[in-house]
Amino acid sequence: EQPRCALERVRLNLADTAARRALFTRLADGAHQVLVISEGLIVYLTVEEVGALAKDLSSQSSFQRWLLDLVSPALLKLMQKKMGKPLEQAEAPLKFGPEEGPDFFKPYGWRVIEVHSMFHTAGRLKRLPFLFSFFYHLQKSEAFQAKRPWGGACLFEKVSRNNN
Repeated sequence: EQPRCALERVRLNLADTAARRALFTRLADGAHQVLVISEGLIVYLTVEEVGALAKDLSSQSSFQRWLLDLVSPALLKLMQKKMGKPLEQAEAPLKFGPEEGPDFFKPYGWRVIEVHSMFHTAGRLKRLPFLFSFFYHLQKSEAFQAKRPWGGACLFEKVSRNNN
């Protein structure tokens, strides 16, 4: 799809606090309703780095929504087992899969408005391998479940005094 708004893809190490804040300030200048998309990113950050990122994003008045992908601790562990060695050797270990799921972001000024399981979305679109499609029909819940391998897309809105 062709975007109907200004779209800017930025390559930046978001763990670099000073560079991140400078970017956010530049992007927020003159903007009114920004949707930040951080796909495939936060799983590589520590809990502290994700919290700081969430706080920095919410501090920008024009940053109204945030879309990100999130994994459960169970999926994080599975991913670390399957892909961990090469990622660690590349100095990009997988780190973030919060027990509280999307609720992790509440203290940083974000409220979840939509959550979609990647597994269930792939099942609805008939894009799962045959064996997985069997499990799709058995597993009905799309809810975040820390004890099960779960990954999903989460859309958040910034909490303001007017929409608490």
